[in-house]
Order: sequence, then structure tokens, then C-alpha cells
Amino acid sequence: SNPTTVYFAKQFIAGSIVISFLGGSYGMFYANNWNLFAMAKDGCIVGRKGYFTEFNKAGIPFRAVWLQSALMSIFFIFTKSKAVLLTMGDLGVFIAYITSTIAFMAIGRKNLWSKRIIGALSLGSGTVLLGTSIITLMNDGLVQALPFVGVLGIGALSFWLSHRNDV
Repeated sequence: SNPTTVYFAKQFIAGSIVISFLGGSYGMFYANNWNLFAMAKDGCIVGRKGYFTEFNKAGIPFRAVWLQSALMSIFFIFTKSKAVLLTMGDLGVFIAYITSTIAFMAIGRKNLWSKRIIGALSLGSGTVLLGTSIITLMNDGLVQALPFVGVLGIGALSFWLSHRNDV
């Protein structure tokens, strides 16, 4: 009821939300750099061996950071809507989620039937995410998804080129 207390409480909450958002964004950016590093270390990225696995003095795979920064810049340049950026992020999560769910179900075939049920429910919820992502892209224009499709295609081609001799 005191206006000064209410004002400082609102500022505290707003500041906490900003700090939480920045921390989450930093965590996602940092984790993706290490994912890229791990893929390069496993040979899943085409190019000179060890190029994305070199560290700087601080122990950070700096080329992975630069590559991710370049990719994010491309996304920001070509997309005109925050909703499209979020949708492309959702599609990336969907692909990783569905891939791991299918692997979980394949392992579950040999084990408990409950793993198959959990996997089927996960596929169902993933389908809902995919459907809402497609609807958002159709409303905002499918052309805006071209950077996502391009990066996805480059990643698939890179994986295929690095593993074509394994088959």
C-alpha cells in the first residue's frame, strides 16, 4: 500500500526477470557452442579436422563461438519477426526431441512396454509443437524459414559427408 514500497517491489521483480532472461540466454548460447565443439570432436562437421575444437587461452572453443555468432546474425538479418525466430528455435528443439524420442522407443522395444507408451506420448506432444510451429510460419510467411531450412540442410549434408564411408 506504500507507493515507494510498491515501486521498488515492481523494479525488483522486473530486474529479476531481466537477470533470469539474460542468464537463460547466456546458458543456451554457451551450451550450443559446446554442442558444436562436441560434434566437431566426433567428426560430424565437414572441414579441417580440429578446426572447431581448438581452444583459446580461456579454454573456450572460440571458432565454435564465432560460427554460432555468424549463424545467429544471419537469422536476425533475414527474419523480420520475433515469432518466426521463436518458431525456428521450436523447430530445432522439435528435431532434437523427436530424434531422442525415437531412439528411446527403439531401446524400449527390448525393455519395458512403458517406455514405448512414454515414447508414443512424447511423439504426440512433439506433433502438437510441430503443428503450432507450422501454423505460425504459414501466418508469417514460409519464406522467413529459409535460413532455418538452409542451416538444417547444411547440417544434414555435413553429417552425410562425414559419415558416408561408415555405411
